[in-house]
Amino acid sequence: MKNEININSDGINVYVIMEIRIHNGLKVVLVGVTITVIVLLVFLLSMLDVKEEPKLIFPMVTIPLLVFYFLVRYTLWNLFGKENLIINTKSISSNFEYGWYKTNLKTILIDRLGFGQEFVREFELVKYGNLNLYNYDKLTHLPEVIYSTSIELTLDEIKEIENKISEIFIDEFREVNKFTPFSEN
Repeated sequence: MKNEININSDGINVYVIMEIRIHNGLKVVLVGVTITVIVLLVFLLSMLDVKEEPKLIFPMVTIPLLVFYFLVRYTLWNLFGKENLIINTKSISSNFEYGWYKTNLKTILIDRLGFGQEFVREFELVKYGNLNLYNYDKLTHLPEVIYSTSIELTLDEIKEIENKISEIFIDEFREVNKFTPFSEN
């Protein structure tokens, strides 16, 4: 398993696109299980007689819809999943893509941004984890986790994202305070 990541910056925003990558054999198993469960649900629902038990109408509709929704969503996520993250000095925006289905862009305003990494596991001598983003409240200066990646990244990739984020904050600080970077060479 090697998830893909694309990190870009335009000097104002940092754009991070993370994609799920699973083994093709696991994709086949996942699709097979999903199709089997859906066929089983349809078969079981077709065997029930609604006229004899009218109280079963609500569970007969609700339970298969919930199973279908979560199972299909999980399958689409593992086949085509993408997580999009946009970070700037004022806000964090994110959304998820499930192939043909995309969630709305969710934006969280920030006062003061902090970031950290959460170690999850080690695989083939590579450490993987999640990027956590914190907002420090203006009044209390207490940190609050406002975003955590759902796709595992290598700790080196997390460090690269942190460096890009730091660059946009340094650039804004220089712009606000009218600092001009120079070299003594």
